[in-house]
Formats: sequence, structure tokens, C-alpha cells
Amino acid sequence: MARPAEPYSLKKRAGYWYFRIRGETVYHSTGIPLSNERASRPRAEAYASRRAVVRPDVRVYGTFASYAVRYFLDETCPWWTRQIGRGKTLNTETRRQHRSRLEIHILPTFGRHRLDELSPNAIEQWLYELDYSSQTKRHIFNTLAIILKDLRRDQLVSFDPREIAPPIPRNNERAILTDRQATTLFPDNVSRFRHHWGRAFPLGVMCALLYSSGLRTSEARALEWNAVDPLNCGIKVIRTVNRDGRIGPPKANSFRAVIIPRWTMHLLAQLPKPRTGCVFGGRTPGTSLQIGSVNHALQRALTKLPNSRAHITPHGLRHGYNTRMRQLLAAAGMERVFDNSR
Repeated sequence: MARPAEPYSLKKRAGYWYFRIRGETVYHSTGIPLSNERASRPRAEAYASRRAVVRPDVRVYGTFASYAVRYFLDETCPWWTRQIGRGKTLNTETRRQHRSRLEIHILPTFGRHRLDELSPNAIEQWLYELDYSSQTKRHIFNTLAIILKDLRRDQLVSFDPREIAPPIPRNNERAILTDRQATTLFPDNVSRFRHHWGRAFPLGVMCALLYSSGLRTSEARALEWNAVDPLNCGIKVIRTVNRDGRIGPPKANSFRAVIIPRWTMHLLAQLPKPRTGCVFGGRTPGTSLQIGSVNHALQRALTKLPNSRAHITPHGLRHGYNTRMRQLLAAAGMERVFDNSR
């Protein structure tokens, strides 16, 4: 009895197995090397067989971007509506974070890929080569995995996203600015400061405040002018921006007064008037500044530093302040005034 024809054909090319689905005119790489053909051919056949059962709807979407473009834009996103339907409580900031990772990291790499070109090997290699901490890579992968799972449900990809092994987060020390980097990033001259930060000057002032005061980013975003005391070079920390964008008390109700350097207060005085409402407001009056805007401005400014490849985040500026203060207190023999919490 004749063996039934397979819905695909295989060929060898450039050291790898390639396959073509019946009815198509081009071959696609399986990503499986030819070494040890007796062992690799069954793997290639299994891979091609799985791809052969992918629905023809793949031609409707064409590229990854054409499928993913609708994700995390608003509350009509398929993921959002599904989570709400399951009874989960979500906030707008979570959706915005996913959208930011999609636009900054994922679409530039995979946006033009056809859905049949996506593979666990390619995604893993991309993740491992990203110049970020393992924790940040895992956040990026979590965003990508949401879309991959939906592609799998729609039978538009043949692999299970669980086949992809993201990096394991490690408790590494957070990168902080060196003294030389800090003086270059925050020069003690307004003209040089404006030249370094350009149109992002207000965001540069905010970063300088984080680095010289130890404020959390959410606290700086909620800071109002009536909480700034120029005469005593101090600010009152009484508000914070929650993840959902609402204003609330500081984390752990840590209401406090903070003394800041005179230079930082001078930079605050350079910000556009009027001196009412939030010091660092959003583009729309009455709204808070988005954390993504601060991070983008900081990363652009960091690229201008010589020989700097460290990925320093806005929260890392606060960490740098705390680290520096601990060093100064220890050098002064005052270790007893602080504990080991971070």
C-alpha cells in the first residue's frame, strides 16, 4: 500500500533543514541543523508537520506587527477584555507598561517577521542578547508571551510559547552612576545642563532631583509647587502617583521632609512658570507625567556619556543616592544611623 503524501516537503540548504507547505512556492527554515541527519530529519519532519496544520488565516495577518498592533492600546485589547471577563482587576498603568515594551523592544525586532518565521530559537536568542538585566528581559518576554499565547489559540503559530525559556532573574546590584558620569549628566552650569538634555530639560531636572534627594519616581511625578520650600532648600513628600494614575499617599505612608542641594533648587527655579500645580506635569493640564517619558529621556541622555553601557533606570538614580549616602555616613563613622534595608 502506497504511503500517503505528506502535506510538506523537506530540503537541505546551508547546513539546515528547510520545509515547504503544499501549495506554497517558497521554503522556510526549520532552524534545525543538518548534523547527524538520522536524528535531525525526524525533528525536521515533526516541525514541518506541525506547521502544516496552521490555519491559512496566517496569510490574512501576514506579519507579527499586523496581528500585535491592536494589543494594549486601550480597554478593547483582546487580552484586557479576556482578563476582565475572568474577574481579574487590572489598572491602566499595567496596560501602558505592556504597550511600551511592545513598541520599544518587540515590534522593532519582530514586527516585519511573517508569523511562520517566528520560532522559539529565534526568540530565545534575541532575549539572551538584549543588553538589560534578567529581570527586565523577563518583563519584556511576559509581554511577548501574551501575544504568542493568543497566536497559538488562533492556530496561527505551531509552537507552544511555553517552549521558550526566558532568562532567570538574578539579584544583581542595580547599576548606578559613577561620580564622573553624574557630573557629566548633571553639570553645575545651566547652559551646559540645557545643552546635554536639550528639549528634555524639565525631565533632566527631574532626574537630577531623583539623584540628589532619593525620591521615588512616583513621588517626584506627584510633587506640587506648594510642597517646595526654596528658602530652606527643602521639599515635603506627601503625595505619590499610583500605578493606575491616581494620586495617593507615599509608599508605606512615608510622609517626610527632604533637604536638597542648592543647585537642585536652582534647577527647579529654571522650570517654566506658572508655579502652581505639579512641578512635573503631563502634556495634558491636570495629568501626571508618564514614567515612560522620564525613562526615555534618561536613556537618551545616557547615550551621550563616554563609554557608558550600563542601563540605569530612573529608580536606579534613587538607588544611587541611597548608596552614596550610606558610603558618606560609613566614612564619617555613623553606620549606626541606618539599617540594612533598601
